[in-house]
Amino acid sequence: MLVRGRNEDASGLVRALGLAWLGINQTRAPCRSRSKRHPFSAPRSTVEVTVCTAPGAQVALAAVDEGILRLTGHAAPDPARWFTAKRRLGLDSRDDYGRLILPAEGEAGILRQGGDEDEAGAGLPALPFVIASLFESPRAADADGVARFRFEVPDVNTALRLSAVAWEPARTGAAALSVPVRDRLVAEPALPRFLAPGDKARIWIFLHNVELLAGYRARLSRR
Repeated sequence: MLVRGRNEDASGLVRALGLAWLGINQTRAPCRSRSKRHPFSAPRSTVEVTVCTAPGAQVALAAVDEGILRLTGHAAPDPARWFTAKRRLGLDSRDDYGRLILPAEGEAGILRQGGDEDEAGAGLPALPFVIASLFESPRAADADGVARFRFEVPDVNTALRLSAVAWEPARTGAAALSVPVRDRLVAEPALPRFLAPGDKARIWIFLHNVELLAGYRARLSRR
């Protein structure tokens, strides 16, 4: 960074920023990682995930709802690709020179945005739903290069993306796997939209056989 003081041609301080590229040695082999998990998982259960990597490597694991990740276009983390990828130059400078250099004419505008709120400030009603977003802190793999994690899966019917990141002092690695999470049998009641006092209604219940064998019978009992 170059700072030029006052002179005859300029009324205030002037500064300029420069940069230089740093080369990264990409010849080292990455820390290979892969995760093992059964292709099916049940909600409201404990799931054990095994990550195979280099012995002694640090491993972190996340399990996030696949639908949320696709809505935001979030890709599975890959440290090696992030640090060595070619990207557009981004530069940010933070200092106190703004206190020394006279500001330009005009004032900074204030952004105003709104919507979804009335005059009283009440927002839209909150809809009850569960988003699966789980994370396990880093832990070291054993002598066989195996790191084991346990998750408490919430009450969801979706797919969880398991994203594992492993690293050593000189290597990094990552692996991702999508695991369906659903009940073996799903009961969906068709409830009336409204009822008045004294009304009687017939409720239909639809049963979706997801993982059970064919030939089961269902019986409805009232308690």
